[in-house]
Amino acid sequence: MVVENAVRLVPGTDLGVAVHAEPGDIAPWLQLLGNLLLLLPLGALLPLRLAAVDSCAKAALVVLATTCCIELVQYAVLTGRVVSADDVLLNTAGGLAGALLSRRWWADFRVPQPRPEAARARAAALRPQYARPHGG
Repeated sequence: MVVENAVRLVPGTDLGVAVHAEPGDIAPWLQLLGNLLLLLPLGALLPLRLAAVDSCAKAALVVLATTCCIELVQYAVLTGRVVSADDVLLNTAGGLAGALLSRRWWADFRVPQPRPEAARARAAALRPQYARPHGG
């Protein structure tokens, strides 16, 4: 039996499922919450690690690219999965929320990026020094 993947490109479909779920059925709501929280840590921590990601917009773009890659792999590799526009939107919103929540600490906790001249000096210090042959 082959299980086909499904694609839902209409935003809000998953929210509609959650709203119209039976009373007491929290599974659709947990799905939405999970998608919102999934990439929140990436959005929060990415600006601390990469100097190029110095704004919430850039963090959101990286999270958007990441979630699109996740959905693409999910569609291409995993069978029986649903690729949803809501997943992309909620993952991106969660990553943006993480960036917004952590923004005030970016300057304090950013990992220093190595300067090229410092990297060259370290490499030169680690390079083995060969002695000249005596005599000869």
